[in-house]
Amino acid sequence: KYMKSDTKWRRNMKTDYITSGSTLPPYLAYPRFLLEADMAQAAKLVYMVLLDRATLSQANGWTDESGNIFVVFPLNKLADLVDKGPTTVKTALTELEAAGLIERRRCGNGMPNRIYVKQPDSQEIDRLMDRKLATRQPESWPSDSRKTGRQIKVYPKSRTN
Repeated sequence: KYMKSDTKWRRNMKTDYITSGSTLPPYLAYPRFLLEADMAQAAKLVYMVLLDRATLSQANGWTDESGNIFVVFPLNKLADLVDKGPTTVKTALTELEAAGLIERRRCGNGMPNRIYVKQPDSQEIDRLMDRKLATRQPESWPSDSRKTGRQIKVYPKSRTN
């Protein structure tokens, strides 16, 4: 078993192009409003994992007396999953709580804490997305050319009769 940060793992990974018939591997959804969020990348990653775990809690009916979905996720397991140290994850959780994206509630001695994952209301998400779209510049050449400053010449497919 290779560690995520192990270069041998990356060298030995087999890849292939995605086609119209490809089955995608399991993945985490990255909420678009996070692109505009002024927070650390670790906090964004932790939020993404917690949001994914909240869908599992939702499917399993993990709700409190008010009907709110909660997540139970021990700090060390969350740190292992995101490949960060416990201190970094604690800082990320504090940042997410300060931003109003999660709420942590203690449940007493010996009981795991509950994490309530929140989301911005739809108007706030729309406002963030409108601002992002309004500032986007139209592309005049393929985006990978922007890095090198060279324009890629695209040739039409040749016809064979």
